[in-house]
Amino acid sequence: KYGSEDERDRTVLKTVYAVKTSPDRSCVQFAARQMAADILRLMSLSGEEPESWRLTYPPRTSRRRRYFGFDQGRDLCRELSRYTGIPAERCFVSRGTEVQKRLNSLERRKNANSSYSLCRKADPGGKKYLIADDVITTGATVSACADILRSAGAKAVFPVCIARTKQKKPRRLRRAAKNPWFCMKTK
Repeated sequence: KYGSEDERDRTVLKTVYAVKTSPDRSCVQFAARQMAADILRLMSLSGEEPESWRLTYPPRTSRRRRYFGFDQGRDLCRELSRYTGIPAERCFVSRGTEVQKRLNSLERRKNANSSYSLCRKADPGGKKYLIADDVITTGATVSACADILRSAGAKAVFPVCIARTKQKKPRRLRRAAKNPWFCMKTK
């Protein structure tokens, strides 16, 4: 156990960073073991059979794969499959668009929607999927991938991740009454 919430946050941050960048893949095994325990516990509580699900992941662009020498999503998915017994499938192809971390939430959603497509060999019809990702920031990537799977006939789609970023406190935006967010037209 870790002491403060800040210590836990730093540890999770270091783990995610290592999963994304470190050539030592033991960090992926560590994260996958932790995630697998939670996945199996939740499936047991909800009465789900792990064998009735499939694991998949949003892939890295080929440029990023060449730069780092691995695809952290694929590695995480394989390790999760090993620890849970849930079969892993490659469902997506990355089109190599801009890196998400430099974009705001609206730009991320637009970028994610144009970044992925279904693999030719993938057949998600009637299956249930867990989309494994290292971190969920705005949810744009997993949402885009989930939409692709649902439109191809997937029965259910659920995201799993190592970490989710904390939501920032919402800003209070003030708008002048003559410039509202929306206008209602009345007769």
